[in-house]
This record gives sequence, structure tokens and C-alpha cells, in this order.
Amino acid sequence: MGAAVEARFGGGADYYGGVVVRAHGDGSVDLQYDDGDHEDHVAPQLVRRLDEDQSSDESVSSDDAAEESDSAGDDGNVVRTSLAT
Repeated sequence: MGAAVEARFGGGADYYGGVVVRAHGDGSVDLQYDDGDHEDHVAPQLVRRLDEDQSSDESVSSDDAAEESDSAGDDGNVVRTSLAT
């Protein structure tokens, strides 16, 4: 899967869990939230990486998120792709 993160959906105040599904050159990321919502081009300052101990408050950079991405194929199966060049 992509990087586990929390993000402020719609730029709101509350953070919600999800994963990065795509990183963009401008630093923004596309997210798939744990509740099923999806959001595109989320600014990096609205996203923070979740470490295993979930104690990190660091924003996710496009370099962090660009290492790998998962996306659902037409058949619904998750396909792992590398975004790094």
C-alpha cells in the first residue's frame, strides 16, 4: 500500500486516516481515505505521515509519497506501481 497518512479533508480542521495513492510534481498527493472518500491534489501541509507508533506530526513530501503507490485496477484488485523515476 501507499504511505499511511492523516489529512485534513477539504482543508478542514480535523485529520482523517488514509493512504497516498498518487504523488504529483507540485508536492500535492491524491488520497484514499479509510472511510472510502477520495481526494485529489491535497496540499502537503494538510497531510501528515503516520509512523508505526503514530507519534509523528511530519507533513508528507511528494518524495516520501512517490516511492510507491497502489491503485485499484478495473477488476477492483489493488495494483502496486512505482512512481519514482
